[in-house]
Parts: sequence; C-alpha cells; structure tokens
Amino acid sequence: LPQSKQIVIFGSEENRKMVEKLIAEIDLPTLDIFKEKTFNLKHADPDQIKLNIEGLYETTAGRFSSYSYSRGTSRSRYSIVNPEDAVKVVSYPTLKKVTVIASEQNLKKIENQIKEWDVPIDVEKDQYRIISLQNSDPVQMVNLLDKLFTEGGADSSSSFMRFFFGFGDDGDEQKKIVGTLYGTLTFEAVPDTKKIIVISKIPEAYDVIEKLVKQLDSQEMAEVPRVITLKYADAEDLCDQLNAILNEPGTTATLQRSQRGLSVDTMSGTTISEPSGNQTGSATTSTKTITPWWDKARRDDQQMPASNLIGQVRFIPVHRSKAILVLAPPKYLDSITKMINQLDQPGKQVMIKAVIVEIDHNSMTSLGIQLSTNPDAFGLEENALGFLTKLLNTETRGALTLTTTANVNILIDLLVKKVNARILNQPTLWTKDNEEAVFIKGTEVAFITASKISTEASATDKTYNYKDVGVTLRVRPNITPEKAVDTTINLEISDVATERINDQVAVSKLNTTTHVIVNDGETILLGGILFQKDSAVRRKVPLLGDIPVAGALFSHEETLQTNNELLAFITPYVIDEQTTEEAARQIEEPVGKMEAIMAELKEIFEPNMPQEATD
Repeated sequence: LPQSKQIVIFGSEENRKMVEKLIAEIDLPTLDIFKEKTFNLKHADPDQIKLNIEGLYETTAGRFSSYSYSRGTSRSRYSIVNPEDAVKVVSYPTLKKVTVIASEQNLKKIENQIKEWDVPIDVEKDQYRIISLQNSDPVQMVNLLDKLFTEGGADSSSSFMRFFFGFGDDGDEQKKIVGTLYGTLTFEAVPDTKKIIVISKIPEAYDVIEKLVKQLDSQEMAEVPRVITLKYADAEDLCDQLNAILNEPGTTATLQRSQRGLSVDTMSGTTISEPSGNQTGSATTSTKTITPWWDKARRDDQQMPASNLIGQVRFIPVHRSKAILVLAPPKYLDSITKMINQLDQPGKQVMIKAVIVEIDHNSMTSLGIQLSTNPDAFGLEENALGFLTKLLNTETRGALTLTTTANVNILIDLLVKKVNARILNQPTLWTKDNEEAVFIKGTEVAFITASKISTEASATDKTYNYKDVGVTLRVRPNITPEKAVDTTINLEISDVATERINDQVAVSKLNTTTHVIVNDGETILLGGILFQKDSAVRRKVPLLGDIPVAGALFSHEETLQTNNELLAFITPYVIDEQTTEEAARQIEEPVGKMEAIMAELKEIFEPNMPQEATD
C-alpha cells in the first residue's frame, strides 16, 4: 500500500512475526530526518542517561504486538512507532559522553532532559537510609520488601505459571497496588546486625519505607491469659466443666460427679447411700466421674465443629485467689468472660431446724383417746390436728415420714405438756445447696481394733479406734428450680450396752435414712423409731414406807418396761434474696436472744468495770 506506506502480509502467525522483524531491520530512517549530537556529562552516569532516554523513547520503528495470558483471560496489545520517533543512544562511560541520534524535535527535548539529569549530587538529600530493627529478622524483612517493591522479588517460576495457567504473581497488578515506588527501591541486610540498608531513586520514599518497616517490626501484643476472679463458683469445678465442653473430640476430659447421698456411717464405717442405692464414695473423695461421649469420638476435620471455640480455649483454676486463667483468641475473650459471669452465681443456702423428741406411747394413747372424744379440746388448727392424728398411728405403722405446714412449736409444746415428751436435742444447721450438714451429740468411745502380745508375753499392745456414740443427724439438701428441697436425712441413735460381748464394748443403735422432697419451710417428721426402756420403780405406803428399816415392809421395787418413740422434726428453710417471712423470723429469733443476753451481761458487769473498758 504505497500511499499509506504499509505492507499486508498473509501467512501463519509465526511467519508473519518473522517478516515483521526483517522489515524493522531494513526499514531504517533516512539520514536527512535525524540529527546526531554528543553530550559531555559533568555529573551524571552515561549508562544511566542512556537507560533514561531509552525508557522514554522507542529505539525501533514499526508495528509491534504483545500477547499475555493472566487469570484465565488473554490480552493483545498493538503499537505503531513512526520512523521519526525512533531514537538511538550510545554511551561512553569512560569519556563521560552520550551520543544521541534522533529527529531535530526529539533532540531538543532530549537536550533539555539531559541538562536536568546532569546535575551534581545533593548531599543534603538521602542517598540511602539505614533502618535498625528491634524484633524482626533483617534477612526476612529484606525478602518481604523485595517481594513488595522490586521487580526481581517474585520467583521466576511465577511468570511461567502466570503465562500458561493464569495464576501467580502479576507484575502489572502488583505495580498498581504498590504504586510509583514499585521498582525504585533496593534493600540489603547488613550482616551480623539487626539493620537493613534502603536505597531509593526517590528521596521521598525513605520516610514511607521507614514508617512501613517500623509497623512491621513492632512487637506484637502478647496474648497473655486473662484473669477472671470468681465471686461464688468453685474455680476447679468450673474449669473442669468448661474444658470438658470445649475440648476437641478424641481428647480426654472428665468431670467429677456431684456428691450424693451421705458420708460414712459413724459406727459401721460404710457409706450411707441414697435410697436408690447410688454410692458415691466417701465425703471427701468421689471415685465417680462423668466422661463426655465426644471424648471417645474420632476427630473429623471435614465436619464443622459445634462451636468455633472448640479446641481454641484453655482454662486453668487458681485456687488461692479464687480465679480462672483464660487463654483464648482476643476476639472471643469478652464473650467468654460474659459466660463465666453468668455461671458465677451465688449458691443458695439452707437453714435446717431440727427438734429430736422422745415420747411415751402410753401417754400418747391417752392423748389419742382425748382427741377422739373431743377434737377441739386443745384448740388446734385443722392442719395441726390432722398432723397429730397421723402421729398417733406411728406405733402401728412403724417408720413414718410426714410433711406439714402447721406450727411445729405448738405441736411440740403440746407433747411436752400433755404426754411428758422430752426434747433431747434442738440444733440449727446451716449448709449450702447439695452440701452435707452433720450434727453429733454424744461421747467418743474407744473400741479395740487390734491387739498384739509381746514376744516375752509380758504385755499386750492394743490399738483403739474412737467412734461417736450418741445422736448423729446428717442432712444433705438439694434445692430444685421450684425452690423445693430434695432432702436426704439420716438419723442415728446409739448407746453403750450394759453387757459386753466377747469382752468388747457393745453398742445398741437405731438408724434410719429417708429421702423426701418438701417445699420451703415445710416440716419433715421422722417417726416410728420405737424402742423399749426399762425403768426401776419403787412403790410404798405413804409415810410408813419412809420409816427406816421397817419401811421395807411397806414398800417394794419393780421394773417397768415402757415403749418409747423417737420423733425428729426437721424443717429446711431456703435462704436467698426471696427468703420467706418464716425463715426470716427463724433467723431473727436467735439474734434477738443473743442481744438480750448481751444486754443482761452488760447490766451485770458494766458497773464493776473500769471506765477505759466500757469505752
């Protein structure tokens, strides 16, 4: 095409490219278009000036195409360089000269640019900068900066993967992200020091790089455990529960079962179990544990966990300071702290009022006759009357457990006045939810557990074990969500027998264990604990029976056998923010008595005390 000075080439792509290359070598510009000029340099490097000019102008005229494949898409680029736009540059480093062949118009531009480049070095501007590191490794820092800012930082294999498969580092995309600093920086680590050298063609880049390096070299915030102080919960138990729920499948995590039943029997040394027969060991150590099912499950990396906290959190109890150490990713710590605060709630307390009464059944029979003939004789309310009627039947029914909302004090006063009942003990016990409370009144009696005769047969060594003999009351209350009290009660009455067995101390014992659920403030009656009692009675004729010596003729002694029954009135009161009026009265009553006693003592002793003591 002569008019447009173009040639159309037909053939394969390979042949077309070969012809384009031959034409570019032949199609050189005519000499009358170009001018040649040699520049003498004073300060600049000739090779650097050549690189700068070739970076601005094309050195070959013609039509050029480029092909690239990146991220699944292909791109083709075409450019046309006119002959008058081509520039040839030859540098002479030793002579500090540069020869330029270009059109007159381009030559004037290049001359002005060389004047701007050929200037002395400004020593006030940074030619390099040394940056000291505090925490990072200099070699690793340099490798990271090379990958970000230098063209040779990427692995050579990435170009191969990018061209053929469409992935890998892409220089153009990286240049767009980094900006004008891409390819203008050089980094080098100083051996045996924690320093790196930065060399830049742009002095303003030093501040940018130094700021970036300081941010990268900053010490990471240590993810230290958080200390969470507990108010009410037990640190060890709570840690066991949290570790068990958040442990990974296939790892071991066991939970101690809560204590059930009652502690070891005083006399026999065996464990007092719940009525269901679930023995849980001694009062101090439980051999029963709960093993979650996921402890034995196989870990499946393909299955999503039930929570993103599983395997990410650790809990350690600090018993001395009643705290928990929590090690977890920072983004989860606030949620974990909130959960622990929800679990750290105050446990409810239980006040147990117990009255143990001994009554004579003959007197109870007389009382029953009076009630049957005139139910209103004693002025009892309906609940108390019905409760007393059931109480009269304990001799025929045997062991009996009743609950009532009647005023127990009125019933006990009636029994004391009408049937000569004796109050053996009247303790008040305090305990926490699901904690055992124990009351013991008696004597420690020595029992021989082993005896050993010396080799000379001159002495016998005996080993004794002391056990409590008397009244023992054990109660374990468990408060339900409805504020009812699930109670396990054991009452033991023991006494040393008059006769010895095998030359050993013998003990007679009455023992009963019951399990009952009552509402807050209701009274539990343990009845039907029957025993016979021998009493020596001396009968005489009035006046005559008191005459010395001769009085024996008018008197005689006999042994009476009476049937007695032991009654235990047990009333649990739940103490919390919503304590009932009756429970509050039971608390305030002993406090009032104590204040009255203190006032009486003060009146007695204060007048005789010196002024300093009263102050």
